[in-house]
Amino acid sequence: MNSITVAAAVIIENGHVLIARRSEGELAGLWEFPGGKIESGETVQQGLVREIAEELCLGIDVGEFLTTTRFRKNDSIIDLYAYLCVRKDRKDQVLKVHSETAWVNKMTIQQYRFIPADMVFVEKLLSCAFL
Repeated sequence: MNSITVAAAVIIENGHVLIARRSEGELAGLWEFPGGKIESGETVQQGLVREIAEELCLGIDVGEFLTTTRFRKNDSIIDLYAYLCVRKDRKDQVLKVHSETAWVNKMTIQQYRFIPADMVFVEKLLSCAFL
C-alpha cells in the first residue's frame, strides 16, 4: 500500500481562520484548510510553506502542530498533519486551485461543509482556545 504525507495550514489571524473551497475533483465545492502533498526530501513544514505559496501565493510561518489524522483513499494511506500558521505579510491571496476563500471564526465555521478528512481539524479548533 502506498503512503502519502499531506499537510494542512490552519492560518489564524485576529480570531479567524482561513479556509478554502475546492474547485475541482470528487470533493469540489467542499471547504478545507489549504495545503497539499509533501514531496520527497521535504519536511512537513517545508512542504506546507511551498504548498501555500503555490496555491495561494502567500508566505507563511509554520507554528505549533495542531493534530493529525490518517485515512485510506483507494490504494493509499494518507497521513494528514495540521499546523497552526500565520501570514508573513498582509497581501491578498491569489487563488490557483480553489474557487474562493473565507475567514471564519468559532461562531461561523460550522456553517461550512468541510471535506471529511478536515473535520478532525474543525473539531480540534472548536475545542481549543485558538479561535
